[in-house]
Amino acid sequence: MIPGTLEDTLLHLQKQEDRAETEQDFAVLDKLISPEFRLTRLDGEVWNREQLYEDIRSSSSDYYYSPIYDSVKVATAKDTAFMNYKISFTNRGPNATDTMSYDMN
Repeated sequence: MIPGTLEDTLLHLQKQEDRAETEQDFAVLDKLISPEFRLTRLDGEVWNREQLYEDIRSSSSDYYYSPIYDSVKVATAKDTAFMNYKISFTNRGPNATDTMSYDMN
């Protein structure tokens, strides 16, 4: 069941993606991530879906263990939802956080 608010729905989908990344389940990832996917990394590099998949293949599932999402903000414009959040990981210590911004169509 997908929750009712847009924020809840986007977080639900993000958590499905997290689980698929951890399990390296590319069949699920193909359903969740568009072939036209683009990710702008914090260093300014733009990745496509295949680059993301290669990163997932080479990463340990321990890296993504138990993410916690805070400070979630969602905005919309036409057919696009913008989600910004702070993500922390319980297995990397209390100060291990990343800030992510995503544009989701």
